[in-house]
Amino acid sequence: MTPDLVNEYEKTLLGQCIQDGAVLDNPFHEIRDILQPDDFFIVPHQLIYTAILELDVDDNPIDALSVAKYLSDNGDLNRVGGSDYLHELQSLIVETESAKHYADNIKTFSNDRKLSKTVLKLKQICDDPTISLEDKLSFWDTEREKIDTSHKEIESITALELFQKDIPPVKWIVPDLIPDGLTVLAGDAKIGKSFFAWNIAISVALGGTALSSIEVEQKRNVTYLALEDPQALLQERLDSLCGDGNIPNNIHIINEMNNVKLDPFGLKALEGIIDSTNSELVIVDTWKHVLPVVQDKNGTSYDIDYQRMIPVQRFVQSKGISMILVTHTRKAQDIDNPFNQIQGSMGIQAGCDTLLKIGRDTGGHSLHVTGRRIPQEEYAINLLEGGIWELEGRVNDVRKTETRQVIITMLEDAGFDGLTASDIITSSDRKEAITKLTLRRMIKDGDIEQPNRYGKYYAKGFVDEDNPDTNV
Repeated sequence: MTPDLVNEYEKTLLGQCIQDGAVLDNPFHEIRDILQPDDFFIVPHQLIYTAILELDVDDNPIDALSVAKYLSDNGDLNRVGGSDYLHELQSLIVETESAKHYADNIKTFSNDRKLSKTVLKLKQICDDPTISLEDKLSFWDTEREKIDTSHKEIESITALELFQKDIPPVKWIVPDLIPDGLTVLAGDAKIGKSFFAWNIAISVALGGTALSSIEVEQKRNVTYLALEDPQALLQERLDSLCGDGNIPNNIHIINEMNNVKLDPFGLKALEGIIDSTNSELVIVDTWKHVLPVVQDKNGTSYDIDYQRMIPVQRFVQSKGISMILVTHTRKAQDIDNPFNQIQGSMGIQAGCDTLLKIGRDTGGHSLHVTGRRIPQEEYAINLLEGGIWELEGRVNDVRKTETRQVIITMLEDAGFDGLTASDIITSSDRKEAITKLTLRRMIKDGDIEQPNRYGKYYAKGFVDEDNPDTNV
């Protein structure tokens, strides 16, 4: 919008306020919550609007005579062009229902001017080597908050309109595991989180098989923020994970962020990289290296974590991409909710779209998954030689099969001597209740034998009919 057009908008709006000042539904009563005097581009208009505001506060009539008197009493009447200019404003006719439209446009132009001034000042500050990066970012946060966008309308949509709306389907970066949006990948130190992330990055870039079992639908460009590992180690990992020499050239690696955080300033810088590389997946390894500085630290830890996460989530959603934030877990266990082990408060979980947590149990590694588009599930995963992760299936199915095989192997080794339930529980290091239930089911399925209901268990074909203990 040009300055000339803004001038006309301001004149029309002020004329409407003065013309209908005595009317109950005077548009001023609506626009006073939108505009402040400094939102007007023309200085005389700032003075006139100030007069209208002051008259309204004291419940005085808002008309040309009252505004002229107020300006005259404050020595500003000649600065605005005298009473003639006020009457000129009154001659401009505008529909009352259009007043808010003019006010919104004036506000938008005002915010644009303020933003331009802020950016110019920021450039001057950034060019000053004596000012620290933290102070530069603090200036940006403070000035940005001064730009008021509260005039934007809150719109609603009916359920039917939403249902009929043409909305693009979810974009699955890794089918049924990682959709578009913000994903948090957490795990204990040295458990293999980075290998897991690299497995995902390479399979997405090459359009291959993720975690040795999930077919990736198409190749996508990837940006990987490897902020903890030196290039020598990254080179070793690429050689290990791409043993056939098929190194993808569409993974773009950032090894150093130069203390840039994922605040609005940092997200803008990252946006340039994403746009130039056409990346649809961004991996941040790890989140702690790019944590934004929170200005208001008076809130709870939940508030602080949420303030850090939400701008990143909104950025990712606006770009229509997927981002994985790699982070750590705490040592304390939580049987009821494994995601509560993720470092930080519940604000981390609330501020993202998908959660992945790698853990260990007596049966091996597991991957807990949940999200807005994914029902909570637990998978059995296995870290193979060379850092390759393999997803074996749902943990209950895999562990059940594993337990049965362990029991069969133990009974075969025991041969004609057989084993008691206590022997099996102790040697297999499995839970008593689960083991006894598995034994009963294996007897029912014919996988093993127990000639005496309260006696030993035997592998098939190892029952000695001459042994009294095996006689029913």
